[in-house]
Parts: sequence; C-alpha cells; structure tokens
Amino acid sequence: MQCTKCGGRSEVHLCRECIRELQSNLEMVPWLSDRLAEAHLKQTALAQVPQPPRPAPPNPDDEESPVPFNRGAAAHFDELRTVVMRWVRDYCDQLGVEFFPVDAVPADFIGPLPKFGRWREGRYVRDHRDRWRMTPGYVPTTRDLARWLRRHHLEIANSEDAVLCAQEIDNAVRKMLREINPRRLVFCGPCPTVTGTTPRGEPKKCEQAIWAEWDDEHDRVQPHAQCWRCRATHDVAVLRQNIFARADNFLLTEAELFNVLDDLGEHLPRVKFYAWKRERRIRPRGWKHKGRITNFFIQRGDPAVYELAEVRGLMAADEVGASA
Repeated sequence: MQCTKCGGRSEVHLCRECIRELQSNLEMVPWLSDRLAEAHLKQTALAQVPQPPRPAPPNPDDEESPVPFNRGAAAHFDELRTVVMRWVRDYCDQLGVEFFPVDAVPADFIGPLPKFGRWREGRYVRDHRDRWRMTPGYVPTTRDLARWLRRHHLEIANSEDAVLCAQEIDNAVRKMLREINPRRLVFCGPCPTVTGTTPRGEPKKCEQAIWAEWDDEHDRVQPHAQCWRCRATHDVAVLRQNIFARADNFLLTEAELFNVLDDLGEHLPRVKFYAWKRERRIRPRGWKHKGRITNFFIQRGDPAVYELAEVRGLMAADEVGASA
C-alpha cells in the first residue's frame, strides 16, 4: 500500500513520515494561535511585507472600541481555527464520538484533580497533563481542538480522508508561519531586461520591480534574483549599483528616507539619525511643500528633506569607524 500523500510505502493511508509531520503541525497549532491572539491585541506586531496592500476603510466598531485591535491577525486566527474545527467535527462523526478535551474531567467529577506538576521555590509549576474540570458553557479553544486531533492521529491515518486532513493542516500551518515570520526582501530596482521594441523603435524594458531574498545564515542579500514577470535572473550587486547611482541625489523626507533605506536593505536606526541632527552632521537640503521641494519652508510643518547620498555616506563612515 502506498501513502496517499507522498507515495511512499505505508500500511495505512499515511506513511510514518507523514504521520510525524501531521503530529508536528498539530503540536504547533497552539503556539501559532497564541501568537496570533497576541498580535490581534497588538501585544506584538506582525512584520510588514514590502509593498503592503492598501488599507481597508476603517470599521466603525474598531473606531469605537477602546482597545486597538489588529483585524488582520484576527482573520488569520479565525482561518486556523476553522480548519481545525472542521476536521474535529468530521472525525467525531466518522468515529461516532463526542468531542471531549484532552486531560479534562466532567463538571460533576468528585474528588481532587490529578496533578503532575511540581512545587519549585514555593510555587506550583503546572504540567500539560494536569487535569482540569469543564465548566458550564465551555467553548472549545483552538488549543483543545488541536490536542484532540493530536491524540487521535492514528485514527486520522487510518481514514480515507487522511491525505485531505494532513494537507489542509499543513497548508494552514505554513501560511500562518509565513504571516508571523515573513521572508525579508530587499528592493533591487526595476528589471532592465529588454522584452521588445516600442512603436518608435526604442528598446522596451520589462521594468518590473525586483525583490531579492535575504540570506539569514550569512546575514546578507542573496547574490541573484529572478524577475517573476520575464523570468530573467540578474546579479543583485549590479542592480543595486544602478539604483544607488540613480537614487543617491534624491531628496527625501525623514519618513521616506527610512522607508527607502529599509527597502534597499540598509536599515538606519532612528536614534542614530536624530543624533546626527543634534551634532549637526547632517542638515536639511530643503523643505517639501505640497509635493514640491523648496529651499525654504513656506508653511509651518513643512517636512525637511535630506540627501540620500549624504545619509549613506555617514552610515558608511560610522561602519568604518566601528570596525577600526
């Protein structure tokens, strides 16, 4: 018999490796649900992907709420819970059982609850095997649903829907991990590949924005990047030299400056920038008034603009001084 997911040898619908993968994904679901719940309450922040989508119009309920919620994290949390809840219902129907949380006891249980934890320094440290009493009106949590599926992983592997269950849970876990820990991307400029000619006979370039992935192991940008439109592979160093040559003379506001440097993979701490301003190592090159750069501020509140080349020169000088 072959595994219905990977095609390997198996005695049931899932092979041993796919069963281990299913167990690992189900063990990760409680942790993912906790992280998404924290992000929903804005106790932590999900990293932003370059070129974020246009924000949705504000919800009146969110505006009236005293707590600033993150609706995006709530949507991801609901999606993860929906997948787990659906498979719990399906397997409860297939097995002919009612859902009951792992390590729980009925509300009418009489006697002390079994404890497996230990007392350390006068404080009881709970164990995941500690029994707990169900309360009236109990609503299953995502953690309880995932633990129930984890407990019944052998029944899942023996069912005909095993491959669908394993794939859906695997896809959901991978998607949530990408949302919590998105890949770091570095902007490399437009694609210079010539894809044809214009009606005037001039070369027509692809001009699609290229983003290179960051190599976390070596703490540097990947040496090559591929354009998703024309599929051409480019040398990242050459692309970055071209974009710096074109952008060094740009005059940018503080907000624009930080965003551009982050996109180019050269993060500038705000504390360092403000220290340069106090030390007068950097001075405004003008002011921005209604989208126009002027040599003097016309209206109070006009943001100052700074030269990108000057800022990058100070960053390079500080790096040389730190390494000396």
